[in-house]
Amino acid sequence: VEPNTRTDTDRRTYRATKDGEDGPEERPSVALSVQVRDSRMSVALQDLRNTMSSYKRATLEEEEGSDTPAEAESSPDSVEVGFRKGGVDILGRRTQLEVLLSVMLLAALLALLACLVALGLGFSSDSGRGLCLSEACVTVASQIVEAMDRSADPCQDFHQFACGGWMRKNPLPDGRSRWSTFNSIWEQNQALLKHLLENGTFNGSSEAERKTQSYYLSCLNTQRIEDLGAQPLVDLITKIGGWNMTGPWDKDNLMEVLKMVSGLYRAQPFFSVVVGADPKNSNSNIIQVDQSGLFLPSRDYYLNKTANEKVLMAYLDYMVELGMLLGGEKTSTQLQMQQILDFETSLANITVPQDQRRDEEKIYHKVTISELQLLAPAVDWLDFLTFSLSPLELNDTEPVVLYAREYLQQVSELINKTDKSLLNNYMMWTLVQKSVATLDQRFENAQDKLLESLYGTKKSCTPRWQTCIGNTDDTLGFALGALFVKATFDKHSKEIAEEMINEIRSAFKQALDRLSWMDSETRQAAKDKADAIYDMIGFPEFILDPKELDDVYDGYDVSDDSFFQNMLNFYNFSTRVMADQLRKAPNKDQWSMTPPTVNAYYMPTKNGIVFPAGILQAPFYAHDHPKALNFGGIGVVMGHELTHAFDDQGREYDKEGNLRPWWQNSSVEAFRQRTECMVEQYSRYTVNGEHVNGKQTLGENIADNGGLKAAYHAYRSWIQRHGDEKTLPAVNLTNDQLFFVGFAQVWCSVRTPESAHEGLVTDPHSPPRYRVIGTLANSLDFSHHFSCPEGTPMNTGKRCEALGLRQILYGYWAKWSSWSRYQPLDHIREYFGEKIALYFAWLGFYTGWLLPASLVGTFIFLVGFWLVTSDVPAKEESREEAPRLEEVSPWEADYQLLVCEGLLSEYLEMVIQFGFITIFVAACPLAPLFALINNWVEIRLDAQKFVTEYRRPVVERAQDIGIWFSILQFITHTAVLSNAFLIAFTSSFVPRLYYRYTRDITLSGFTNFTLATSPKSFSQQQQNTSCRYQGFRDESGEYLPEYFHLLAIRLSFVIVFEHVVFFVGRLIDLMVPDIPEEVEMKMKREHYMAKEALAENQSLGKTLIPGDEDVLSGELRQRGSRISPLRKDSPPPILKEIPEA
Repeated sequence: VEPNTRTDTDRRTYRATKDGEDGPEERPSVALSVQVRDSRMSVALQDLRNTMSSYKRATLEEEEGSDTPAEAESSPDSVEVGFRKGGVDILGRRTQLEVLLSVMLLAALLALLACLVALGLGFSSDSGRGLCLSEACVTVASQIVEAMDRSADPCQDFHQFACGGWMRKNPLPDGRSRWSTFNSIWEQNQALLKHLLENGTFNGSSEAERKTQSYYLSCLNTQRIEDLGAQPLVDLITKIGGWNMTGPWDKDNLMEVLKMVSGLYRAQPFFSVVVGADPKNSNSNIIQVDQSGLFLPSRDYYLNKTANEKVLMAYLDYMVELGMLLGGEKTSTQLQMQQILDFETSLANITVPQDQRRDEEKIYHKVTISELQLLAPAVDWLDFLTFSLSPLELNDTEPVVLYAREYLQQVSELINKTDKSLLNNYMMWTLVQKSVATLDQRFENAQDKLLESLYGTKKSCTPRWQTCIGNTDDTLGFALGALFVKATFDKHSKEIAEEMINEIRSAFKQALDRLSWMDSETRQAAKDKADAIYDMIGFPEFILDPKELDDVYDGYDVSDDSFFQNMLNFYNFSTRVMADQLRKAPNKDQWSMTPPTVNAYYMPTKNGIVFPAGILQAPFYAHDHPKALNFGGIGVVMGHELTHAFDDQGREYDKEGNLRPWWQNSSVEAFRQRTECMVEQYSRYTVNGEHVNGKQTLGENIADNGGLKAAYHAYRSWIQRHGDEKTLPAVNLTNDQLFFVGFAQVWCSVRTPESAHEGLVTDPHSPPRYRVIGTLANSLDFSHHFSCPEGTPMNTGKRCEALGLRQILYGYWAKWSSWSRYQPLDHIREYFGEKIALYFAWLGFYTGWLLPASLVGTFIFLVGFWLVTSDVPAKEESREEAPRLEEVSPWEADYQLLVCEGLLSEYLEMVIQFGFITIFVAACPLAPLFALINNWVEIRLDAQKFVTEYRRPVVERAQDIGIWFSILQFITHTAVLSNAFLIAFTSSFVPRLYYRYTRDITLSGFTNFTLATSPKSFSQQQQNTSCRYQGFRDESGEYLPEYFHLLAIRLSFVIVFEHVVFFVGRLIDLMVPDIPEEVEMKMKREHYMAKEALAENQSLGKTLIPGDEDVLSGELRQRGSRISPLRKDSPPPILKEIPEA
């Protein structure tokens, strides 16, 4: 529900910003965040400890028991009394006829009563077979009914329908900013852990468990904490170098202060440093640096001063009060704390918002320490990292991964231009923030005032022991988890959980087959990744081995009387553990959540999902609950985490956990189209007038939608295998409806307006209300089972799950912006039929081959244009010629788009174009370029006609483009001959060569060489000029020898040109297969599947009736197209069902 549902007092344990939430520590995992600190009893414990259950079994049984006897007592008693009133005396006074009639009437009444009893028994028997009347079913039915609001319309507001009753009966408790069913269960778990730790006979089986009790008791020892007051923190500040706020400080010691504050005590004022798996090489650990430094939950609190003025004032008051409690003077403290707040605001200004950091491929930057030093010179990085990771030896070539490159560069500039006194104040302030939870009541009271402004809570009423349980879980969580697991966890639950995960995984993989927008190569890789997902359930095995558990906490010293020192020791211990990991390979079995945690998460660098013991219990899972509730609870959680492997961030990691682009471009584009829809959908939702951040919550929204779909499909598969299960009594819901109600009731919650605002600006999850509404509004199954008409809020008619085939064709193919993409031929084939698909396949092939021809033609044109001014014959003037009319060949081409009555006009247009640019290309070398540009436009126009203007035509089967292939072959041969004759007889290419090599390699005098005087018999005597023309004749009109030489050369050129072109064409024909490999594979697969299907039908004794062959062939083509390998830029396959995230 929220990233941290611990009580507000528990939140003090770290800082108001929920320390570590935005840092790289959280990077390896993507948590469902049902509740970070909500954990509940296991199924076994719940069976043993009915006193800890919130179910009202006795009341429900008494109500059922009292209703039935009341009905049984009224009817028989009244009949008996009435009968006695008519005693024997009355019968004695009647005639024999009256007696006979009375006997007959009595017999009829008895017969009628017998029939009614029989009907009643039959009805009761039938009802008993259809209802689950076990104690668990009756109890959970009662809880579900109490949580529902029957007056709400499920098609208008399903969250109100499922949770309205729960919200009425669960107002916010005092001192809480939010409350949910999980909070109450977490309190029950806290009570159990309290009992285990405070047990007078406690004798832990390991040293780690005894450390756990000592740590818990040191936190409970408030008297000792009060006696020490602020002195432990004052001594620490003095040890580090002093704080200008409260006393003298070392002005030349800034780097040492940074190393101590950030390295030893993990305060991380300017940036965070951790050691974790390298996202691009998940088999090795690496140093990782990211942005850090803000105390308030989000940069928005600092930058949006108008909306958050109240919070900023409360924060400043809190800072001043803490400074004065540590010995600061009021006026000076106010001034310096205001400077710190201004500095934090400067940090907030350069901090990158979380919704802009979702593309991990873009924010990943791997550098060396020397390169980091050049990027951010304000810090001596080698010295700082060597100290923080002591005793490791580092050098300038040590690799470091940066997740905020621009931030680090800007924070370095900010440090350089900031006064040293302010930098010292700020670093010490971050240390003070981190230490407040370990100090006396005065510091807690100061924080209460800030929390009231920030979260809307009044003074906390949370008992100290609850706060200490949370602290202990944060520090020694696996040792505490060992106590929890041994007391509560049923290992049978682990086996069942593994079975359910496999069922969800199988349903998810089947859903991938229905994601037709995903190409076959990406789909297969996604299936491989789903198979490779490593699941860890319940708890890590080492916690039950005392020696291994002791080894984990070896080196961490815990005392009974100094809670402050225990915290400092833990910071130092965690630093040493982090340094120890750098030279080791990542441990895929390492957990980042403790066993009592009611949560689950996905680790992208390990490609693993984790389900702690805390979540494997009701209402998520109970072995005696209906499967509809189990799949709607833990099933959705499993599907949610599985889907995280394929959300907008998880999809960037392959099955080995490495950050690399393994999706094909077409699938990436289709995925982005779908996610854009989801961003828009959730961004329309508002809480108290404030919009949800659809980009920030995208990953979790994808996981919610995908998890619900996978879980529901897994449930339906279970029903198909085992048959329908019994329904719950009194809920008046089918089991399918119960699935959705159970899912929705997981998210029942209430919270203050301030807490809701904080969630909107910081939480990567949508508010609980919209995790229900948004997810179910995208579910076609939900709309079907609750009969929600289109146009209602829960069935808007526009779901972000599906893109229709026509939508895909328009968005991916027919848009002008799609000119550079490969055509979605499989989609065109399925939607329009093979005949139209073949036309576009040929048109695309033809257009593609125009590209080299247009380049050559353009080059020839440009060369000719460049040489026209230096051409010697062009500068020569011939003898005078009589003026004559210029003859121009006419050109007219006007093709009208027609109604789709066939492809004749389409083919004819392109074939004629092909004829022009091939037969006459020698006359106009630019023709291929013009044709290429025309065909780029033509493909989009034809696509738009077929997609947006034409009604879907009747599908026609075809093997090839038919007679057009023969026509194109004829045009090709004709074009070779025509271009040979054009070049030989109409251009000056051959005459120039002849003249050059017969005139000492010069073209001087070429123009008059080509001209001849008209014979006198043809001369016009009335004119004083003579006609000169190209002809190589003498004055008598006879051909010159040069004419015959040129004629022979021209004919020879034609023969040589034709042979060379046909040889090259034959060579290309041999090198380029007639059928592309991918198409050949598809054809072979269709042929194989057809034979397989035929054999299957024959083995079953079936015969194909007329028409079945076409249906079978169509199905095989569709199946073949979904599994065929596509190009990297191939389009999304057809979306027949809602896609999973």
